[in-house]
Amino acid sequence: MHKSGTAIVSPVIQSSIAGARLCIEPMHVGFFENCDKAGVPLVVKILYEHWMQRPSLLAGIVRGEAGFHPDKAVALVRDPRDGLISELMHGAYERIVEGAGRGQVDEWVGIVRAKEANPDSHSPIGLIGAFGRIFKVESNPDAFFEAFETYSAWIDENRDRFPASGA
Repeated sequence: MHKSGTAIVSPVIQSSIAGARLCIEPMHVGFFENCDKAGVPLVVKILYEHWMQRPSLLAGIVRGEAGFHPDKAVALVRDPRDGLISELMHGAYERIVEGAGRGQVDEWVGIVRAKEANPDSHSPIGLIGAFGRIFKVESNPDAFFEAFETYSAWIDENRDRFPASGA
């Protein structure tokens, strides 16, 4: 899933394979149908969210049924609460890039600093509410957790394709 560490892990895996090329977040099966023509080893970073409406197709990709025959498949799982907080921080960055006002930024930074100084000062749900109020956006944390649940179920259904891992 997004915000699970794939941006760090994928290039590390790529650098451990001589001559490998990193392919970032393909969203169409046609990409995989042409992978065998690449002529070099590929490390492909896939985000579940791009495929969650087509889980059987994603399973076929991971199983090598779409022209791409992965030697290994790795599923990254991060505590969904961590991912949600990471999403909030990235969302704030996006609002700033899109032109959030100085007052909005200062208010958000103040809340984040208060949370850092006193972790009990704001609950995760409180942070989501404050984010929405400050930046005037609606957020549905349930959707984030529902995506995590379907991702977990998908991993379980395809667990034979993923190497055993530690905690």
